[in-house]
Amino acid sequence: MFEKINSSPIELTHVKDTLLRHLNQRLARKDNYPPVIRFAISLKNVNALAWLRNQSAKQKFYWFDKNAGMEVAAIGAADKVSGLEISDYARVVQRILKYSSDDCSKCRYYGGFSFYKNIPMRDEWEAFGGYQFILPRFEIIRNGESDFFICTMVHPDDDEIIQLARELEQISLTDANFPVEQPLIDKMDNLPDKIQWQGMINNALKQIRNDEYDKIVLARRVEYNLLSQSDPLAMISLLRRTNHHTVSFCFQPKEDTTFIGVTPEILYRRIGREILSEAVAGTRPRGKNKEENDALANELLTSEKELREHDFVARSLKRNLRRLCTELSSSDKVTVLKLSQLQHLYVPFRGTLQAHVTDGEILESLHPTPAVGGFPEKSVLPILKDVEPFNRGWYAAPVGWTGADSATFAVAIRSALILKNKIYLYSGAGIVDGSSHEKEWDELENKIALYKKLLGVDGKQTKQHQQLLGISAG
Repeated sequence: MFEKINSSPIELTHVKDTLLRHLNQRLARKDNYPPVIRFAISLKNVNALAWLRNQSAKQKFYWFDKNAGMEVAAIGAADKVSGLEISDYARVVQRILKYSSDDCSKCRYYGGFSFYKNIPMRDEWEAFGGYQFILPRFEIIRNGESDFFICTMVHPDDDEIIQLARELEQISLTDANFPVEQPLIDKMDNLPDKIQWQGMINNALKQIRNDEYDKIVLARRVEYNLLSQSDPLAMISLLRRTNHHTVSFCFQPKEDTTFIGVTPEILYRRIGREILSEAVAGTRPRGKNKEENDALANELLTSEKELREHDFVARSLKRNLRRLCTELSSSDKVTVLKLSQLQHLYVPFRGTLQAHVTDGEILESLHPTPAVGGFPEKSVLPILKDVEPFNRGWYAAPVGWTGADSATFAVAIRSALILKNKIYLYSGAGIVDGSSHEKEWDELENKIALYKKLLGVDGKQTKQHQQLLGISAG
C-alpha cells in the first residue's frame, strides 16, 4: 500500500514533523493494516548523497543512474533477503517478490550477488554474503524532477508504527558537507604482481591456443593501506561528477565496510516485459585532445583482436537473449562508448521477454558475460577460481535492484572495496589469442586510474580533491 502524505513539496527539514503527525493519525484511526505500507512525502529539491553522508546508520545504500533519471539514497531495512552463497537466482528473486508484487508493486529491493555461485563469502567479503537485498526502511528517491522521502513497514501493527516513530527521531534531516581529513597512504600491494601476471597470461594463452577456451578474463586486486580512513561517499561524489555515462553505486552492509563503483556496463534493464542490454568490451584510454582521442577510437574500431574480443560478448548476449525473448533487435554497427578515462566497443540490444521469464532466469542466462568471465561463459569459471589468487566477491557480479514491474542490474566493474583503512581496487582484462602481458597490465592500470587519481597516487591529485576525500599522498 502506498500512501502519499502531502500534495505540495516540502523542505527536507519538515519531513519529521509531517510524518510523525501522520503516524499519530494512523494510530488513532485503529485501521486494519495491509502487509506492506509505504509512506511518501514529496520533497523540494534535495541533495540525496549529502543527506546519506549525514546519517549515523550503519547500513547504507546509494544508486545513481543518470540515463534512467534515477537516484536513491537509503538507510536501514524494512525487509532483508540474504544468504551465505547463491544456489539458485530464481529462488532469491521469488523471495524478493513475496512483498514486491501484489502487496507493493513499486517496492524495490536493492543489492547484489557474488560473482560465483556456491562459494561462501569469507574474509573481506563476509559482510556481503553470496547475495544481499534490502527493502529500505528510509529512502530518498529522485525520479526525473520528483523527489520523495519514503519509509516502509512490512507487516505493520501499532507497535511497529511506534517503533518507526522512534527510528525517525534518530534520522538527521539536513544536508552535510563532506569531512576534511588528511590520512596518509602507507603501502600498496598487487595481487597478482607483475611476474605472477605474466605467468597467468602465458597459461591462459596456452589453453586458448589448445582450443580449450576462446577468451579468459583475468583480474587483479590492488590493496592500499591508509594510516586512517577514507570516506566512500565522498569518493562516489567525485567519481560521479566525472563519469557521466555510468551507474554509481554504494553498498554498506555494516559500519566501515563498503563496496562502491562507477560501472559503464549494464547487464540488463527490464521495464515490464521489455528488456535492454548491451555488449561492452575492448578498451582504449581517452586521448589528451580530440585528435588523439579520435585516433585511439579508430584504433579500437579497426583492431582485429579487440573486435574479436567484443564479438564473443555480443554473440553470447544475442544467443541468451533470444532464448528469453519473443522479439529481439540490435544494432548491426559496433560503435565506441566514450567514458571519462576509457572508451569501449559497444552494441545495444532491445527485446520483449516471454511471458513466463523472471529476473532469476535472466540473471542465470546472462551472468557472467564474456566481458567479465570468458568464452564459453560457464565452462571458463573453474579456471578463474583456480588461477586468480583472491576471491572476486561482488566484483564483476550483478548489482542493482529488482521489483515486480521493473529491474536494473549493472556489472560491478570499476569498483572498490573499502574496509576501515584498506582500499581494494579491482580490474580485469580479456585474454584472447594475440594478447600480451604488458599491454593487458597497462589495461588494468587504465581501469583503476580514476581511483588512483582520487587517492593521489598518480602524481596528478589536486589539493581540493585531497581535502574533500580526506586523503593526502603525503
